[in-house]
Amino acid sequence: MTADPGAGDRLRPVFALCRYDPAGGGGQPPVPLPPQLARARPKRRAEYAAGRLAAREALRRLTGAALLPLMGEDRAPAWPPGTTGAISHSDGVAVALAGWRRDWAGLGVDIETWPSPSLAEAIAPLVLTPADIAGPEGVGLAFSAKESLYKALHPIVGGELGFADASIAELSRREGLLRLERDLAPGWSRGRLVPFRHARLGAQVLTQVSLPARPQPG
Repeated sequence: MTADPGAGDRLRPVFALCRYDPAGGGGQPPVPLPPQLARARPKRRAEYAAGRLAAREALRRLTGAALLPLMGEDRAPAWPPGTTGAISHSDGVAVALAGWRRDWAGLGVDIETWPSPSLAEAIAPLVLTPADIAGPEGVGLAFSAKESLYKALHPIVGGELGFADASIAELSRREGLLRLERDLAPGWSRGRLVPFRHARLGAQVLTQVSLPARPQPG
């Protein structure tokens, strides 16, 4: 596994990427495994290790220390105090996003392998709402963008979110806007627009949602 850092500073979250063997080869995982994964298959162990390597690199660039987010009771990453972030992995590529909690209310990142035409057609009714402008050809992008949104929003609104809870309202080459389709929590009402960024990485699509923290009273 190799970790590649991404540029970042306090004004934006730090991104890092790690490539790994999706079949789970490579011997002993390079990071400690939690008890929950003691009997996991090699593929799952490799995914976990690659995701934590990416997160460790992002945190190192952010904080200057090689910190490693552990697995919480809900199996989600438990970020070190004062930090927040997100992890994703798909077919040999793991990515992580990290930032200071004082700067970011929530961060979301997601990477997905671009679906085949037949798979996109099959999952389109589950992923797209009537308001989505992505269309059937953009199912992979919509899936990933909504996953990033849900990861970023979860620590704010809690509860379960579904694909029908947001739609892609605007889309350009590298950016877009997601519109909430129902009231989620105070301040996160139906119709609110949330920016996201996206990129194509070979056969995969990468998306990111960064929600700034509310200014603290002076």
